[in-house]
Amino acid sequence: MKAKNLMQFIPLGIVTLLSILYFLEINLTMYQDETITKGSHLSINIKYLLAITGVSITYLLLFLKIDYWKHVFAVVLMTSIFQLTQFYSFTFYVSFIDISSLALFIFHLSANKNLMDNFRSFHKKSEEEIVESNEFQIQFFEKKYNQVHSDELKLIIHQNTMVPEAIEAARRLIQKRRQERKLVEENQ
Repeated sequence: MKAKNLMQFIPLGIVTLLSILYFLEINLTMYQDETITKGSHLSINIKYLLAITGVSITYLLLFLKIDYWKHVFAVVLMTSIFQLTQFYSFTFYVSFIDISSLALFIFHLSANKNLMDNFRSFHKKSEEEIVESNEFQIQFFEKKYNQVHSDELKLIIHQNTMVPEAIEAARRLIQKRRQERKLVEENQ
């Protein structure tokens, strides 16, 4: 495996190491504490349990060679940034954001450059969505200009200072009014 390929696994390795150390720290200090009743042999924080579950799912996807492990791990890190999960006992917070988890998240994104491309592709509109959005805006302007006189609509078209959807709405209204006039003239 190339060093470049190994780089993408470093954040996961760091989180795994920190999680193991945190688990040992919690349970070793528990044995030294005399106030704990006999019979308690294991202490697990719910935030830690959620983090370990997320990391376990990440490892499962990784071993099954499913490339979505990067996305799952990014989500696990994001939950850690906002204190929903916890990998380790030492934390450095600014307001409600865990800086050390944020650093791991940024490191994960930089080590997996194609991950950001995948996130960006979710935000790009498809051609169909763009056409649908434009059509909605044209209909909005048609309703707005419905009471406007035809001369003003022609002025909107010729000045070409409005947004393209407004100009198209003015064109459609003029065309619609011409067709209505033709129908009225034909019926007389």
